[in-house]
Amino acid sequence: MGIGYKEINLRAFKLLRPGGVLVTFTCSYYVERPRFESMLQEAASDASRQLIVRQRLSQALHHPEVMAIPETAYVKVLAVEIW
Repeated sequence: MGIGYKEINLRAFKLLRPGGVLVTFTCSYYVERPRFESMLQEAASDASRQLIVRQRLSQALHHPEVMAIPETAYVKVLAVEIW
């Protein structure tokens, strides 16, 4: 995963006050959910912040995930509260 995802989220974590909520996402099939969430944790740690997961989402129903076609599971969304 490129440094762009980490950098943009790191900057957001630094700007948000404690109790603030960030909704962040990727729409790349090549970014797997575990790596995306790990990157967010790394960015939060670099910003000296803690994250509380408020919601995990994926793409809307009109963009279904077809189990036989892994590429269709491309949207990963995370809503986190910053502390």
